[in-house]
Amino acid sequence: MGRSGLSKAVAIKPDLELAWTYRGNALYGLGKVDDAVASFDKAIQVNPDYLLAWQNKESALNESERYQQCLVCYDRSFSSTRRNPQPYYSKGWVLRTLGRKKEAVEWLEKAIKVDATFVDAWATLGYTRYDLGDSKGAIEAFDKAIAINPQSGRGVGPTRIAAPLKGDYNGALAAFDKALGLNTANADA
Repeated sequence: MGRSGLSKAVAIKPDLELAWTYRGNALYGLGKVDDAVASFDKAIQVNPDYLLAWQNKESALNESERYQQCLVCYDRSFSSTRRNPQPYYSKGWVLRTLGRKKEAVEWLEKAIKVDATFVDAWATLGYTRYDLGDSKGAIEAFDKAIAINPQSGRGVGPTRIAAPLKGDYNGALAAFDKALGLNTANADA
Protein backbone atom coordinates (compact mmCIF):
# COMPACT_ATOMS: atom_id res chain seq x y z
CA MET A 1 0.00 0.00 0.00
CA GLY A 2 1.45 3.36 -1.03
CA ARG A 3 1.48 6.55 0.97
CA SER A 4 -1.81 7.74 -0.53
CA GLY A 5 -3.36 4.36 0.33
CA LEU A 6 -2.21 4.73 3.94
CA SER A 7 -3.66 8.24 4.06
CA LYS A 8 -6.97 6.82 2.84
CA ALA A 9 -6.78 4.04 5.44
CA VAL A 10 -6.37 6.49 8.31
CA ALA A 11 -9.17 8.66 6.89
CA ILE A 12 -11.52 5.67 6.82
CA LYS A 13 -10.40 4.25 10.18
CA PRO A 14 -8.64 7.02 12.16
CA ASP A 15 -8.50 4.86 15.30
CA LEU A 16 -6.24 2.23 13.69
CA GLU A 17 -2.80 2.68 15.25
CA LEU A 18 -1.18 0.29 12.78
CA ALA A 19 -2.23 2.44 9.79
CA TRP A 20 -0.84 5.57 11.47
CA THR A 21 2.40 3.73 12.22
CA TYR A 22 2.79 2.43 8.65
CA ARG A 23 1.99 5.90 7.34
CA GLY A 24 4.73 7.26 9.60
CA ASN A 25 7.13 4.61 8.30
CA ALA A 26 6.39 5.64 4.70
CA LEU A 27 6.90 9.32 5.49
CA TYR A 28 10.12 8.52 7.32
CA GLY A 29 11.31 6.56 4.28
CA LEU A 30 10.63 9.63 2.16
CA GLY A 31 12.77 11.75 4.50
CA LYS A 32 9.77 13.62 5.95
CA VAL A 33 10.81 13.13 9.55
CA ASP A 34 8.51 15.73 11.14
CA ASP A 35 5.48 14.34 9.30
CA ALA A 36 6.51 10.82 10.32
CA VAL A 37 6.75 11.84 13.97
CA ALA A 38 3.29 13.41 13.72
CA SER A 39 1.89 10.11 12.37
CA PHE A 40 3.58 8.12 15.13
CA ASP A 41 2.09 10.56 17.62
CA LYS A 42 -1.37 9.88 16.16
CA ALA A 43 -0.79 6.13 16.58
CA ILE A 44 0.29 6.72 20.19
CA GLN A 45 -2.76 8.93 20.76
CA VAL A 46 -4.96 6.02 19.61
CA ASN A 47 -3.04 3.48 21.71
CA PRO A 48 -0.53 4.88 24.24
CA ASP A 49 0.86 1.37 24.82
CA TYR A 50 1.59 0.65 21.15
CA LEU A 51 5.28 -0.26 21.31
CA LEU A 52 5.97 -0.20 17.56
CA ALA A 53 4.85 3.43 17.31
CA TRP A 54 7.08 4.43 20.25
CA GLN A 55 10.08 2.62 18.74
CA ASN A 56 9.58 4.08 15.27
CA LYS A 57 9.07 7.55 16.71
CA GLU A 58 12.36 7.14 18.57
CA SER A 59 14.13 6.19 15.33
CA ALA A 60 12.78 9.27 13.56
CA LEU A 61 13.72 11.55 16.47
CA ASN A 62 17.17 9.98 16.64
CA GLU A 63 17.66 10.58 12.90
CA SER A 64 16.94 14.27 13.43
CA GLU A 65 19.21 14.37 16.52
CA ARG A 66 16.37 15.23 18.92
CA TYR A 67 17.96 13.12 21.60
CA GLN A 68 16.11 14.55 24.61
CA GLN A 69 12.80 13.56 23.00
CA CYS A 70 14.22 10.08 22.27
CA LEU A 71 14.63 9.51 25.99
CA VAL A 72 10.86 9.77 26.51
CA CYS A 73 10.30 7.12 23.83
CA TYR A 74 12.80 4.77 25.46
CA ASP A 75 11.18 5.18 28.84
CA ARG A 76 7.81 4.24 27.34
CA SER A 77 9.34 1.22 25.59
CA PHE A 78 10.83 -0.39 28.68
CA SER A 79 7.60 -1.55 30.28
CA SER A 80 6.93 -4.07 27.52
CA THR A 81 10.46 -4.95 26.35
CA ARG A 82 12.07 -6.57 29.35
CA ARG A 83 13.57 -9.28 27.10
CA ASN A 84 14.71 -6.93 24.32
CA PRO A 85 18.06 -5.21 24.95
CA GLN A 86 17.70 -2.68 22.13
CA PRO A 87 15.80 0.08 24.00
CA TYR A 88 18.26 -0.14 26.90
CA TYR A 89 21.21 0.01 24.53
CA SER A 90 19.69 2.86 22.53
CA LYS A 91 19.03 4.91 25.65
CA GLY A 92 22.62 4.30 26.77
CA TRP A 93 23.90 5.38 23.36
CA VAL A 94 21.83 8.59 23.42
CA LEU A 95 22.92 9.40 26.98
CA ARG A 96 26.55 8.92 25.91
CA THR A 97 25.95 11.21 22.92
CA LEU A 98 24.49 13.82 25.28
CA GLY A 99 27.60 13.58 27.47
CA ARG A 100 25.76 11.88 30.33
CA LYS A 101 28.25 9.04 30.40
CA LYS A 102 27.75 7.74 33.93
CA GLU A 103 24.04 7.30 33.21
CA ALA A 104 24.93 5.74 29.86
CA VAL A 105 26.99 3.06 31.61
CA GLU A 106 23.97 2.09 33.72
CA TRP A 107 21.73 1.65 30.66
CA LEU A 108 24.36 -0.19 28.63
CA GLU A 109 24.84 -2.58 31.54
CA LYS A 110 21.06 -3.14 31.59
CA ALA A 111 21.17 -4.05 27.89
CA ILE A 112 23.97 -6.53 28.60
CA LYS A 113 22.02 -7.99 31.51
CA VAL A 114 19.16 -8.72 29.09
CA ASP A 115 21.51 -10.12 26.39
CA ALA A 116 25.11 -10.86 27.38
CA THR A 117 26.01 -11.49 23.71
CA PHE A 118 25.01 -8.02 22.47
CA VAL A 119 28.31 -6.92 20.87
CA ASP A 120 27.26 -3.31 20.25
CA ALA A 121 26.35 -2.85 23.91
CA TRP A 122 29.72 -4.26 25.06
CA ALA A 123 31.64 -2.11 22.58
CA THR A 124 29.74 1.07 23.44
CA LEU A 125 30.19 0.29 27.14
CA GLY A 126 33.94 0.02 26.49
CA TYR A 127 34.07 3.37 24.71
CA THR A 128 31.99 5.00 27.44
CA ARG A 129 34.13 3.60 30.25
CA TYR A 130 37.22 4.73 28.32
CA ASP A 131 35.77 8.24 28.07
CA LEU A 132 35.21 8.19 31.85
CA GLY A 133 38.86 7.26 32.45
CA ASP A 134 38.09 3.68 33.47
CA SER A 135 40.76 1.88 31.42
CA LYS A 136 40.34 -1.42 33.24
CA GLY A 137 36.57 -1.42 32.73
CA ALA A 138 37.02 -0.40 29.09
CA ILE A 139 39.42 -3.28 28.46
CA GLU A 140 37.00 -5.76 30.06
CA ALA A 141 34.10 -4.54 27.91
CA PHE A 142 36.18 -4.49 24.71
CA ASP A 143 37.49 -7.98 25.43
CA LYS A 144 33.90 -9.23 25.82
CA ALA A 145 32.89 -7.63 22.49
CA ILE A 146 35.89 -9.18 20.75
CA ALA A 147 35.31 -12.60 22.36
CA ILE A 148 31.67 -12.64 21.24
CA ASN A 149 32.49 -11.84 17.62
CA PRO A 150 36.16 -11.33 16.77
CA GLN A 151 35.40 -10.99 13.06
CA SER A 152 32.90 -8.14 13.33
CA GLY A 153 33.86 -4.57 12.60
CA ARG A 154 32.68 -3.87 16.13
CA GLY A 155 35.46 -6.16 17.37
CA VAL A 156 38.15 -4.37 15.37
CA GLY A 157 37.19 -0.98 16.83
CA PRO A 158 37.50 -2.13 20.44
CA THR A 159 40.81 -3.84 19.65
CA ARG A 160 42.21 -0.52 18.38
CA ILE A 161 41.41 1.04 21.77
CA ALA A 162 41.99 -1.90 24.12
CA ALA A 163 45.32 -3.08 22.69
CA PRO A 164 47.29 0.10 23.50
CA LEU A 165 45.62 0.29 26.92
CA LYS A 166 47.16 -3.13 27.56
CA GLY A 167 50.50 -2.03 26.10
CA ASP A 168 49.94 -4.22 23.02
CA TYR A 169 50.96 -1.77 20.31
CA ASN A 170 51.49 -4.53 17.72
CA GLY A 171 47.91 -5.67 18.35
CA ALA A 172 46.67 -2.10 17.96
CA LEU A 173 48.62 -1.71 14.69
CA ALA A 174 47.20 -4.99 13.37
CA ALA A 175 43.65 -3.84 14.24
CA PHE A 176 44.16 -0.50 12.48
CA ASP A 177 45.64 -2.26 9.46
CA LYS A 178 42.68 -4.66 9.37
CA ALA A 179 40.24 -1.77 9.58
CA LEU A 180 42.08 0.01 6.76
CA GLY A 181 42.29 -3.16 4.67
CA LEU A 182 46.10 -3.13 4.69
CA ASN A 183 48.36 -6.16 4.37
CA THR A 184 49.97 -6.55 7.80
CA ALA A 185 52.73 -8.87 6.54
CA ASN A 186 55.08 -5.87 6.42
CA ALA A 187 54.67 -4.14 9.80
CA ASP A 188 57.40 -1.62 8.92
CA ALA A 189 55.36 -0.13 6.06
